[in-house]
Amino acid sequence: GDEEDGGDEEDEDYDRDTEALEWEEDLVEQIEYALCRMYETHGEAFIPYLDQVLPWFQSRLQDTDPSQQRLAINLFDDLLELGVTGEGGVPLPVQALVSRFGASLLVSSRSDDPDLRQAAIYGLGLCAQHGGPAFSPHVEEAVGTLSFTVSAQNARSEDNEASTDNAISALGKIAQFQGIEPAKASHIWAMWLAYLPMKADVPEALLVHKQLCQLVEANNPDILGPNHSNLARILTVFSQILETETCDDKISRDIRTILHQAQAGLGDAVEVACRGLPPAQVLLC
Repeated sequence: GDEEDGGDEEDEDYDRDTEALEWEEDLVEQIEYALCRMYETHGEAFIPYLDQVLPWFQSRLQDTDPSQQRLAINLFDDLLELGVTGEGGVPLPVQALVSRFGASLLVSSRSDDPDLRQAAIYGLGLCAQHGGPAFSPHVEEAVGTLSFTVSAQNARSEDNEASTDNAISALGKIAQFQGIEPAKASHIWAMWLAYLPMKADVPEALLVHKQLCQLVEANNPDILGPNHSNLARILTVFSQILETETCDDKISRDIRTILHQAQAGLGDAVEVACRGLPPAQVLLC
């Protein structure tokens, strides 16, 4: 009887602890929502108030529980996601955020916890896209960390593929928006194109596949390759994403436009590229 009573008490304690954690997480989410709305509305004027609450969120990063660490990373991501313009055209001081969050996002992007790692890597991509020169001091370390994530042996395992998708997306944003030297950019684009298509993180895949279309339409030399040598690779990616959830109507239209223009202007090159496609993908041509 005593052993059973002890077990019941332990169960009750566990339930109470779980409820308390859930209540805290709900409360923090509401606080994060309020902070984002105030930042979006007031921009630069809100930064001193943000600085008053940041120490609490940054203290979460020292917690051994990854779900507690994610409370901080989620706030960083939500604020960065608002980009450069807030409500009513208020300019948002993204560079001020990057200078405060960049180092923490880098540390968490190396976490063994897949969900925490994915959230942090997503944040690095936002820093690269919106952070301008404020992210420059972190670029070299970010490229190293993200490249390691992408090239890991289990990068596309079920647990890891979503964070790897985000790593590829972040690398593409670094190459496009951070003004890195051409040789390094070429190396990143080669890795980026070789990884596509993305499959695990559908919202991020849609953004990256749209980015691929934009780069091809802009005749980006690193994407097209010398003498359009990457054309077969690009056509392969297009054929693999058409009529999947990682290709929306806009991307489908862009692909059709690109194919039409390529066949009109690069007839022989397209024909050669199509010869290299597996039979199931030749219909694209």
